[in-house]
Amino acid sequence: MLDKIKRNKHLSLLFVIGVGVLIFFASSMIAKPINNFLGTHVHLNFYTKNVSVKSLMIIFSMLSILLVNQGSLNGYGFKKPESLKYFKLFWISTLLIVVSTILGAGIFNILLRNLFSPDTPIKSFPPPTSILEVVLTAVLWSSIAEEIFVRGFVQGFINQHKQSRFLKLSTPVWVSGLFFGAMHFTCITFMDIWAVCAVVFFATSLGLFMGYYREKTKSIYPPMIIHIWANILGQMPVFIMYLLK
Repeated sequence: MLDKIKRNKHLSLLFVIGVGVLIFFASSMIAKPINNFLGTHVHLNFYTKNVSVKSLMIIFSMLSILLVNQGSLNGYGFKKPESLKYFKLFWISTLLIVVSTILGAGIFNILLRNLFSPDTPIKSFPPPTSILEVVLTAVLWSSIAEEIFVRGFVQGFINQHKQSRFLKLSTPVWVSGLFFGAMHFTCITFMDIWAVCAVVFFATSLGLFMGYYREKTKSIYPPMIIHIWANILGQMPVFIMYLLK
C-alpha cells in the first residue's frame, strides 16, 4: 500500500501533507498537558514550553520515517552532506536571510500595515528571560526539530519525485518550503496579522533554500546549519539588548 502511494506523485503529496499536518498539531496538543504538569513543578514560559512541542515533533517524525521506511533512516537525509562548500553556504544564506527579512518587513510591516491598519502596533515574539534560554530553545532545539520534521520526513518521503520541476526547483523542494512557511501561520496566536505575514514570507523563502540544499547534498544537516544561522541572525536584536544592559 505504501509503495503504491510513494510511486504516485499526487497520492504521496496528499499522504505526506496529511501526516505532516497531523504531526504538527498533535505535537502542540499533546505538549499542553505535559507543560501543564511540568508547570506545577517548575516555571515555564513561551520558550521553555516550546521545548516539549519540538521534542514531540522529533519523536513523531522519527517514528513516521521508521514506519514508512521499513525501520530504516536511509534516504531521509541522515548522512554526511555531499559536495558541500561551507563558505558558499554561509554567504548565500546570509544574503538570503537579510534580503528576505527586509522585503518581508517592507511589504507587510510597513507598506500594507500603513495602508490597511496604520494604528495597529507590531507584536513580535515574547521577550525571553535569558540569552541562554533563546540559544538552547529557539536557536538550537527548534531548528533541529523542524529540520528533522520538514526536510527529513516531509521532503524525504516525496524525494523520489524530484524530477518533477517548476521554476527549476523540484516538487519536494516546493512542498517542503511551502509547508515550512505555512507552519508559521500559527504565530497568529501571539502576533498581529502583518507581522505573521512577514514571518511566513521569510520562512517560505528560507524553506525553499533549505529544501534546495537538502536535495543538492542529500542530507538534512546543511538545512540545519542554515536554520540555526537564520535563527541566530533573527535573535541578534535580543542578544544586543542583553549586552547593552
